Amino acid sequence: MLDLAYSILMIGLAVVLFYTCLTWNHSYWKKRGIAFEKPTPIFGNFNHPDEKVVGWFKLLKPAIIIRDPNLARRILVSDFHSFRNNDMELDPDVDPVLGNNLFLLNDEKWKLTRALLTPAFTAGKIKAIYPTMGDVVLELIKYLKRHPEELHVKHTMARYTAEIAARCALGIQGDNFKEPTAEMHEMGKTIFQSDTMNNLKFILFVVLPRISKLLGLKMVSSKVYAFFNGILRDVIVYRQNNHEVRNDFVQFLLDIKKKSLDVANGVVKSETHTKVYTDQDVLAGCIMFFVESFETTSLLLTHILYFLAKHKHIQDKVRKEAEEALRTGELTFEKLNELPYLNSVLLVCTERFQMDIGKAKPIVIEKGTPTVIPIYAIQNDPAYWEDPKSFKPERFMKKEDVEAKSKGVYLPFGDGPRMCPGSRVAITIIKLAVVHILTEMEVLTSSKTPKEIDYDPTYFLLSHKGGIHLKFAERN
Repeated sequence: MLDLAYSILMIGLAVVLFYTCLTWNHSYWKKRGIAFEKPTPIFGNFNHPDEKVVGWFKLLKPAIIIRDPNLARRILVSDFHSFRNNDMELDPDVDPVLGNNLFLLNDEKWKLTRALLTPAFTAGKIKAIYPTMGDVVLELIKYLKRHPEELHVKHTMARYTAEIAARCALGIQGDNFKEPTAEMHEMGKTIFQSDTMNNLKFILFVVLPRISKLLGLKMVSSKVYAFFNGILRDVIVYRQNNHEVRNDFVQFLLDIKKKSLDVANGVVKSETHTKVYTDQDVLAGCIMFFVESFETTSLLLTHILYFLAKHKHIQDKVRKEAEEALRTGELTFEKLNELPYLNSVLLVCTERFQMDIGKAKPIVIEKGTPTVIPIYAIQNDPAYWEDPKSFKPERFMKKEDVEAKSKGVYLPFGDGPRMCPGSRVAITIIKLAVVHILTEMEVLTSSKTPKEIDYDPTYFLLSHKGGIHLKFAERN
């Protein structure tokens, strides 16, 4: 009997101890005077009161959400030195592809890699690959003309973005318009495949990055890695054997590698970090270009085409602007960037630190506290945008709304030093497609076109459940 009582007592103490371990810091934000929702043990919380700053818990770890645009801009720009690292990381030794991706690098390695890669995305570099983009968009138009039936728009536009990445990043013909399947297109879909295993890995990667690192999880499969690695090695060998130099992204990376071996006995130097630029870094850079072109750019292009199909008068207005530009000759890189209404369509669719939030005293964000800026919530907040859910390109024709982009309420590509370096490439790819599609085709809704976009909550990007289907009819 005593043994039973003792066992019950021990179990009870263990339960109390376990519960205490899970909840001991749940008063963390209350003590600091920050609005928060009491979390559920283990699962944390994601309720966001209507406050400038909201405390929450990432499992057991206190975290903070910044809802005020001015504070968001401080974090991303003026006080970036205190917030420069991402809360996510992958071990480069386990996942040499995404582990060396600029987005996931931190500290000096991020600083050095950013300094090396940024020159690849200047207007001059984009202009150099613009003719190649033009060749690909003509193939897209041919593909659309071969398929007058309704199409899954995301899959179709991913063929286009994959082919641009193949030619501009890897320097090869990707054959992404090949039917019924194209290997590179299928590999891209594999990277972003939303299934139970990938979703679990992504959750671990975001919520428990250290556990993910300890378990040796990688987001890019060995099959995908081997595919792109094989292509890159063939490209390098061919160019070396034939002394071929091109104006593309892979050549830019190969030139960095060569310079890194020529400077300081094979070492590139930053202020506090030294690094040899290797074939692995070249591969990571090429796959970064492919990944970011393939999925995010094709998703944004899909959204634009959906809204243009749903708003015929806006589609006609963009088409008229494009046709007027083409009357004076071919669509040059400069002309593409001088289409204000098209630009408005694109815009409408994309250490301890003290912070004053209007309370009696500033709050202190402890070093290492995950800090989240909910971009979608800010960009859809009626406090900052009138009727934010409506498709109104005209809102970006107003000077005051254009100026708002620099005030922390418009962040589709981020802001500050961590801003997406390839945003201008993505914008060029999208504008080029929209102009050519609208001057040659009518974009129409079909029986499968959704009345409203129903976003898939299981996917980490804004993607419609079941995809968006449209028809592309050749114009007379």
